[in-house]
Amino acid sequence: MNEVKLTAKQTVAWNELQELMNDPQYIADFVHYQLPFFNIAHKPRIQATTWARKLEDIRIRVGTAMEQKLSIDSPIVQAIVEDFVMMYANSEQSNDKSAFFRQFTQYVLISVTERIERFNKLCSILNPKWRIIHKGNAFLLQGMQWKLEHMDEG
Repeated sequence: MNEVKLTAKQTVAWNELQELMNDPQYIADFVHYQLPFFNIAHKPRIQATTWARKLEDIRIRVGTAMEQKLSIDSPIVQAIVEDFVMMYANSEQSNDKSAFFRQFTQYVLISVTERIERFNKLCSILNPKWRIIHKGNAFLLQGMQWKLEHMDEG
């Protein structure tokens, strides 16, 4: 941030972001909901380069789906959602994909607290690349929510 001149809007966002990061409730939300994802990334079941490549592939596929204005219930989006979720499953959890999907998605959906969402919005103001990632993550969450709601149909 020191290498770039901030706009007035970015300065306000930066100051609010610093306050948020010192908020005990934000820290509690982060530790409870977000830290498990960082632990997965630091102890991957696959090599770090493979993990990064898979995440980049998901990001590209999500971006393409959004550019094409695909609906969250489309088979293409739902395939992306399943691939994303199953990246987090170990071999035992992969045996019952449906149960793992349900458990993982329920956890992810409750992990997006108001403070964590605010953190992402502030980061989006500070960095346009974050905005793209945040929109892609929101799209994935919508797809996960849709699948969760429709799993028992048909």
